[in-house]
Amino acid sequence: MLERIKKLNDGKDMTINTMSKINYQNVGYNKENSATTTTQAENTIVAIQRIEESLTRVQEHKRRCIESLHKMDIDDNRLELELMKMEIEAAKESGEYENQDNGEALIEALNLKAKEVWADENTE
Repeated sequence: MLERIKKLNDGKDMTINTMSKINYQNVGYNKENSATTTTQAENTIVAIQRIEESLTRVQEHKRRCIESLHKMDIDDNRLELELMKMEIEAAKESGEYENQDNGEALIEALNLKAKEVWADENTE
């Protein structure tokens, strides 16, 4: 698309869109055989603006897709943190978790990380 814009910029002021040729053969108002050529052209700037608007729409859709992917990634991280917390709590309750001090530190670290993730999501 950008190459097409460059090509239009380097070209003339008007760009030909279509050309057509009509042959008239013995019609009532024209007793001779004749041909008429019709050319439709538009200003090059209008063509460039149309291409740029298309690029803008594509970029906006691309931005939305990237934003959605980012939100899904944040949600996945949040769910993973919650699952880790639940596993640690379950291990504590069942007595499988021996080192209580490290467990508390790990839960605190997970809570801090979760706050960072949620803060990042709120800033966007």
